[in-house]
Amino acid sequence: MKTKLLYLLLLLPWMANSQPAALQELVQTALANNLALQEKKLEASAAEQSLRHARQLFLPGLDFASSYVHSEGGRNAILPLGDLMNPVYATLNQLTQSQSFPTLENQRINFLPQNYYDLHLRLSAPILNYGLIQNQKIEQAKTEIARYDWLSYQRDVIRTVKEAYYQYQMASQAVKIYDNALVVLQKAVQVNESLVRNGSGLQAQVLRSRSEVLQLESKREESLQQQRQAARYLNFLLNRDLESPIAQSATSEAELREMLQSLNAEPQFALREELQLLEQATFASREAEKLQRNYWLPKLNGFADIGSQSDNLLFDREARYFMVGATLDMSLFAFGRNQSQLKKAKTQTQIRETQYQQAKQAFSMEEKTHRDAVNTQLARLSSAKQQHEAAKAYFNVVDKGYREGIYSQIEWLDAQTQATQAELSIAIQLHQTAIALAQLERSQAASKILPIK
Repeated sequence: MKTKLLYLLLLLPWMANSQPAALQELVQTALANNLALQEKKLEASAAEQSLRHARQLFLPGLDFASSYVHSEGGRNAILPLGDLMNPVYATLNQLTQSQSFPTLENQRINFLPQNYYDLHLRLSAPILNYGLIQNQKIEQAKTEIARYDWLSYQRDVIRTVKEAYYQYQMASQAVKIYDNALVVLQKAVQVNESLVRNGSGLQAQVLRSRSEVLQLESKREESLQQQRQAARYLNFLLNRDLESPIAQSATSEAELREMLQSLNAEPQFALREELQLLEQATFASREAEKLQRNYWLPKLNGFADIGSQSDNLLFDREARYFMVGATLDMSLFAFGRNQSQLKKAKTQTQIRETQYQQAKQAFSMEEKTHRDAVNTQLARLSSAKQQHEAAKAYFNVVDKGYREGIYSQIEWLDAQTQATQAELSIAIQLHQTAIALAQLERSQAASKILPIK
């Protein structure tokens, strides 16, 4: 919880721009709570742990080892001590006229240990290991890749939240427009029904007006369903209850034009996290290539043992020992396996370099496409506003003439439908423009995101 609050505090001064306050709050909540974003951050944390482990491989390690062995049978070595020494001892006893030299038995020595133990502590450390150096560089690159992936996904979350928010606003605005139109049409139905009761109206007019009401109610229900779906998806992105209410702030054309001006006319694509991610991936591939190329370099490790070993579980001065040593490993020949791995590493490096160049071109094309889309939507919005003014003026004329008996009900209903559609077109084009701006902002990597700690 403290971490989420810290994220919000870090984000607040950066989000102070022309975006609606309600949208700013939703974006902040999404950056703090989105589950997919949390997963990306955990992956970055795991990569940092892998890097820490790679660095710790340079440090010495202390291990304890013990073994106990007892065996019976097996091969024996005959040591003929009696046959060799007894004649000599007998002669010496005769010369000395004593029994100072005993009679010896031939000995049978088993090759397998009996009741034998070995306990020791081993301190080991790498002295020369090129592979560990390269592995640390590769893990460092993987850590940066995970971090840039997390940063990039933040921008994706921001864009998706904005798109869902504007979709919700567009559907909500459509519901309001249909509600206002239904009020007018229902009054018309009441007037026609009153005229029929008074004998001065036609039942056909009542049926036609009721039909228009039913059509609008159907469209309103469709917009209401779109509103619910957009709200649930937005709550899903924010990782909260799907039925939670969505706060709204009005979106205006002036705000959208201000947002467009705040975006870069010539964005710096080299700063995009995706390209920096690919740079790190290319670096990791090159380091892996170096590792395969230098497979023949020796690996030198040192160790020191202190312990005790003896038969019959004896633990005395003679059983205790100390030993130091070193091991040298070097690959000389592997039937072409090392060369195959080297060729594979070279190919991976070429793939990463190609992906980087392709991504640069794709990002440039994407930005230009979204900028054209924004300009197109702004033009459509201006056209929709002009159409709305014309449709509104036309309806006012027809409505006045209808009340005076100049225009028929069909003409009045047609004018009402045009006015409703024109108002709805403004709402659609306005929020489609906002969505296009969110996509342009993403293509420029211009949204404000949480920094790497």
